[in-house]
Amino acid sequence: MGRRGPPKKPAAVKKRLGTYRECRDGGTIEATPGMPECPVWIDGDAIQFWNKAGKYLADLRIVAPVDQMAFALLCETFADYLRYRDKVKLEGEIVMSPNGMPCQNPFVALKNKSRQDLVKLVREFGMTPCARTGIKSSAAPVDDPLKEFGIAG
Repeated sequence: MGRRGPPKKPAAVKKRLGTYRECRDGGTIEATPGMPECPVWIDGDAIQFWNKAGKYLADLRIVAPVDQMAFALLCETFADYLRYRDKVKLEGEIVMSPNGMPCQNPFVALKNKSRQDLVKLVREFGMTPCARTGIKSSAAPVDDPLKEFGIAG
């Protein structure tokens, strides 16, 4: 049986909210905030997203070097979503099958799946309005890195 209830909040989030209690939340492992090193296996739009969103998250002290793999997956998922979205824009949502019948473009399903994965991953990094609700950041506000991609957050 899976976990019940809402997911647990990290101690850093509880400290910013003012709900941290040593007796309940003590003993948690906290990573030192900082920008992780970009893996060699990501490229293209994923690297652009890594640089823009990574700086944004590092400035807010949300990301840590230990988050490298999760953040790399977020960047790759974002790049996949952009690639599938562009393919659907180019070919259309309906394509002709080999026997001449109209059917849904296979890239529509890939785009929708990558969008679902992307939403899950951005929540992990506090990159949705609901994920940020109530979190007070000590860092100065920074420009939204998604504006460059036409997806203002």
